Amino acid sequence: MKASIKIILKKTKLKDGTSPINLRITINRKSKFYRTPYNALPKFWDDKGNEFTSKFPNYLQCN
Repeated sequence: MKASIKIILKKTKLKDGTSPINLRITINRKSKFYRTPYNALPKFWDDKGNEFTSKFPNYLQCN
């Protein structure tokens, strides 16, 4: 039983134009998504590193 954890930016848009940041936990090929308190515009999210870019306000604290 191996678990993998990944932080992702969901593709769905909220009313203010941002997208929610979710935590995806996969165990035995079954995934579950957990919402975090963070939202971001796609230009402030790095898909390769799965973290906020340096242009995001308080990016050090949020990462």
